[in-house]
Amino acid sequence: MTITKSAIIDYLYKPTEIPKQRMVEWFTGKQLDETTKWSYDDGFGTNSVFMNDEVDGGLIFDLPLINNQNSITCGNIKQFDPLHFLWVSVERILDDNAILWGGIIPDGVGPSGQNWIDVHNTRFNSPKLPKLDTGSGSSSGATDASQFPGGRGDWAAFILQGDPTAPTMKINGVLEVTHTEDLPTFTPGQAFYRASNRSTATAKQCEVRYLEVYNI
Repeated sequence: MTITKSAIIDYLYKPTEIPKQRMVEWFTGKQLDETTKWSYDDGFGTNSVFMNDEVDGGLIFDLPLINNQNSITCGNIKQFDPLHFLWVSVERILDDNAILWGGIIPDGVGPSGQNWIDVHNTRFNSPKLPKLDTGSGSSSGATDASQFPGGRGDWAAFILQGDPTAPTMKINGVLEVTHTEDLPTFTPGQAFYRASNRSTATAKQCEVRYLEVYNI
């Protein structure tokens, strides 16, 4: 096999293109990097996040009780444009009645703020469908996908693409959602995940093992 390109960047961009802001997170190691990259918020209740020290790896959001929530925000990397970005997340819901949000929010605003764009991945209530979820600062809206990507505990790849008029969401490479209302108005923003337990008094978990987000 002949290799004609000398670096990964040669595969990602045309010779005439200038690379834009890009972040990749594999969620590997013994613990989440809360020193240089991520900030953890315990939210409602006593919760935790921890690395899954097994073959699959990944970061687990652990939520022991009903209505508990916790989140991580990437406060040291705040350069993403919510209308011109691509978000790739490999994640799974380990228990019914758990929810995992992931996307872009403004700098300095927690993941429960009123201005955002995210993937709403859930096995909560019928029909338990993922959504493309947005907030404009004064109103919010969401569009459901047509199907859930597998069963409980199955990994799925979500691709969220920002756009000034019609952001989209793909699941495992298939276009599922085009959304046109209540689009975010902030710029720039930071990556975040937020998990929630919407069940009875039993522990629920979500997990993410890969994140890539970049401006386009």
